[in-house]
Formats: sequence, C-alpha cells, structure tokens
Amino acid sequence: MPSARPPRLGSRRRMLEVIKTEERGSDVNLATLLVAHAYQDRYEAAIVLSNDSDLVLPTRIVREELRLGSGS
Repeated sequence: MPSARPPRLGSRRRMLEVIKTEERGSDVNLATLLVAHAYQDRYEAAIVLSNDSDLVLPTRIVREELRLGSGS
C-alpha cells in the first residue's frame, strides 16, 4: 500500500500510516447491469469510461455476442 507520509530518513518506526483503498463491488455491479440490460434491450447505446481491465470482458460480450455498439 502507498505510504500516506513517507518516514523520515533514519526513522526506526515500525508502524507506518498507509493509504488503503477498497473496492466495494462497483465494477461487478456495473458489469452485471451492462450485460443484463443489454440482454433486456433496455438501451440503444452505452458508454463505459474506465481504466479498470475487469470491465473488458463484459464490454466485449455486449459488443460481440449481442452485436451492440459495433456499427452493425
């Protein structure tokens, strides 16, 4: 985990404050709804802006398996 405050040079502290980020399932929720709503034909277009590689497969399923957003 990234250090919240880097230790001072020569410090012998055994504990360090860190920045802890936790994922709360939002990518799983987005992926599930993206695929489910596509199967239900609930949207004409979807835009997903993310740097999360976990969303590649659900996006591919919607584009290739359901032929949505591929220009065909």
